[in-house]
Amino acid sequence: MADADTRAAKRRRFTSPLVTIKVGADAESFTIHQADLAEHSPFFKAALDAKWREGQTREISLPEDEPDVVVIYLDWLSSKDVPLFLSESKTPDYTLLFKVYIFGDKVKDDAFCDRVLSMVCRGLDLKDAKGDVRSPAPSKLKFLYDRTLPSCPLRALIAQAYADRCEETWFDDSDGKSYSDCPKDFFFDMTKAFIKLRGESEVAGWYDRREQFFKQKPQL
Repeated sequence: MADADTRAAKRRRFTSPLVTIKVGADAESFTIHQADLAEHSPFFKAALDAKWREGQTREISLPEDEPDVVVIYLDWLSSKDVPLFLSESKTPDYTLLFKVYIFGDKVKDDAFCDRVLSMVCRGLDLKDAKGDVRSPAPSKLKFLYDRTLPSCPLRALIAQAYADRCEETWFDDSDGKSYSDCPKDFFFDMTKAFIKLRGESEVAGWYDRREQFFKQKPQL
């Protein structure tokens, strides 16, 4: 029965009507079988309902999206691969990765989002020649937080990654990276991640540790 269902699904991919997707301000056109869109994306499935104009004309306009982002999603539908290449020699293009994830969230394709998030994880595991991790710069964090909701799993991942690996010097702005413009929600998420990492630890009372906050430091 499962084999029959698989064969039927494959047949629909090649026999279903073509849909035209017009993307961006210049309305760049892409075509894809309707079955592919409807099977993986509740957003497109609803848009292509026959009671709507898009369903009748088989034409969907996405004027606020970018062709380079949408074509990555369309490629995923046919190949189940995300053609974004990560290199040990350079920092991942986190802006593009974030854009692609956000588009997947928009069209409600959870499997696609999970695939892109996996690629973000690969990027977070990369290190430069000095052995330093290639984390998203402050401007990338702002980009992500300005375009996602608090419940976004990608936010949680990035906050946890920072909590796991960040060093005090990351936030002193000495390397030209300013975290002062980062959304407060990022620091809130990172604080929660720190607390989760810390767990319930038994430490000395504050009175016993008071000298580290004195203006007059103890003489050694």
